[in-house]
Amino acid sequence: MKKIVSLLFSLLLLAACSTNGLSPVITVTSLYVNDDTTDYAQTLGSMPSLVVGDEVNVTLDLNGNGAELKTFQVNRTAEIKLDSLGYEKREVTSEIDFTDVEGGRLRFVDGVNDTHLLVKAKVVSTTEKETKLSFYLSSKAETNAAQYDLVLKTGV
Repeated sequence: MKKIVSLLFSLLLLAACSTNGLSPVITVTSLYVNDDTTDYAQTLGSMPSLVVGDEVNVTLDLNGNGAELKTFQVNRTAEIKLDSLGYEKREVTSEIDFTDVEGGRLRFVDGVNDTHLLVKAKVVSTTEKETKLSFYLSSKAETNAAQYDLVLKTGV
């Protein structure tokens, strides 16, 4: 009887301590250029080359894969400028040490497992054949962070 109880307790403890081990996921759900009504999220190769002044609007779905979200970061090359980040204010901490909207960094409050963001950026230079927006997402689970590189052609 002791062995059965001990075995059941061990299995219960193991199940309680394990995580799903799945990394968070970043999905581009829409991608628009300027006022064009064409959504290039699924057909990135057909998107026209960008020129100085073009605006890119990217909608992202962020999912913790069963875990709470921790941080989101946008990095960009010198040819593109981050205009704004659209997000649910109640889902992101307002503490300056953790969230820097102008710098492209968000820190999520407890309890947020998935959310949507709108990233608006503008092309400021076309010295290279392409420019890049990189998105990073980490969760509170002990897994690797997710990274998504959005490579955009420019009119060089």
